Amino acid sequence: MRILLDKLKNSPKLLQLMPLLVLFFVAILLATGLFNDHEPKKSRVIGLNVADFAIPSLDGKTTISPKNWLGKVVVVNFFASWCEPCIVEHPVLMRLAETKKVEIVGIAWKNKPDDAAGFLKKYGVPFHQIGYDLEGDTTLAFGLTGVPETYIIDQQGKIAYNHKAPITDEMIDTVILP
Repeated sequence: MRILLDKLKNSPKLLQLMPLLVLFFVAILLATGLFNDHEPKKSRVIGLNVADFAIPSLDGKTTISPKNWLGKVVVVNFFASWCEPCIVEHPVLMRLAETKKVEIVGIAWKNKPDDAAGFLKKYGVPFHQIGYDLEGDTTLAFGLTGVPETYIIDQQGKIAYNHKAPITDEMIDTVILP
């Protein structure tokens, strides 16, 4: 160590490069840490039962509740009229609905009923059931982090899949329909 310090004192150019070398070393450490984890993180809600809740349907005629889904596989999609990524995702939901292979439940999250209805009138209705959750009451039941967010609920009412971004056509073919 003493020899290294003596060389540094006698080499002003090396001493001037030292901050740059330290910065380079830190950048390498950060880059390997940030880009090394290529596996998507499994949502911590997978395998949990959806907690019971009851919200009004968008038309005000019925109630939306997980009890309605027992015995069937459903895709639950949270959306909002104020959500830009929801607009991007909506044509994909429309294509999923056209397959008629899965029931899709839509929940307008923290969205006024009139605004949600206007959104669906403008972009189409892919949902078999539509509820609205103005106050965010369903947040804890699903472990919701925001919109758009999509869940697949199995026949026993457990969360089988969770996606925290707009769904894609590829996801329909590789995750949702299988």
